[in-house]
Amino acid sequence: MRKDPVLYEKFSDLIQDIIDQFREERISGKEYYEGISSIRQDFMSGKRIVPESLKGNDEACPFYDILQEELLTEISDDDNKLSFVSSETALAIQKLLYDIWKVDFWRDIDCVNTFRNEVEDHFLDTVNRQYDLDISVEKISKIVE
Repeated sequence: MRKDPVLYEKFSDLIQDIIDQFREERISGKEYYEGISSIRQDFMSGKRIVPESLKGNDEACPFYDILQEELLTEISDDDNKLSFVSSETALAIQKLLYDIWKVDFWRDIDCVNTFRNEVEDHFLDTVNRQYDLDISVEKISKIVE
């Protein structure tokens, strides 16, 4: 099984939501069972909750998950915009990584630093401007880490 804490947290949140609905008597026992079973099946099959543009792209999905979590405070009023910006940015980050990828990439500190700088530049030059956002340098640094 993959190690992906953001994915696990998403499924955990879905399960907690079903449990809360059941406890608050907003859903029946049958709906509770069906909801939990569906979440379990999705989790066991490796299904991710991502936009259509990322389906089947296992490399960009972790970037998307992190961006969804980190950009929530920046784009909290529009779930569609949050999803769109996160998915487009995840794909751009994936492309940046492909452009500088080489054997033993993660062991070469110069390559890793170049990648981090490219991602930061992408946020400052493209994401903020294109999507009319004001993501701080501190927030960008947190995302890049």
